[in-house]
Amino acid sequence: MLADLLYTIDALVQYARKTDTKFAFLSLIRLGSDNHGMIQADGSVLCRAVDINIFGNQEVLFKAPTEANKQAALNGMLALIAALPAGRYSIGTPRPVGGKNIDPSNDFFLPVTDLAQNGRSQDFENMVSQMAKDELREALKSQPTCRDKQLNPRCCRPYTLKVFDKTDKK
Repeated sequence: MLADLLYTIDALVQYARKTDTKFAFLSLIRLGSDNHGMIQADGSVLCRAVDINIFGNQEVLFKAPTEANKQAALNGMLALIAALPAGRYSIGTPRPVGGKNIDPSNDFFLPVTDLAQNGRSQDFENMVSQMAKDELREALKSQPTCRDKQLNPRCCRPYTLKVFDKTDKK
């Protein structure tokens, strides 16, 4: 699983080099986390996700997002989708405030009106911003080699890119 994730990260690095744009991530392995470091029965660690805070020169700043922050986050997500190699992914979208706090009036990607919604995949049609919905729909259509793309609200800072391997049922 880590090999699939590292392959994807390498493809994103190559994209950033080719386009001369910035790419940065906040975390890769966090022991004990479901997607960032689940300890297996044999003692090995399963890591299938990376938190990306800058992609395509667009930094995710979403604690109290301005319209410019929202546009930058959307532009970064569009660049990320365009750069993904063939595979199966889940992309966690940034949401206002983060942590144990919610701000539904400022939602832009997917709504979080209750903390139980955080991190759970939602129907694409739930997208709050019609502009984001339209642009992301086009980006996803133009990237047919990326299968099973799921979107879910995460936290105020990064996109969380989860990579599924061929045998993963989740």
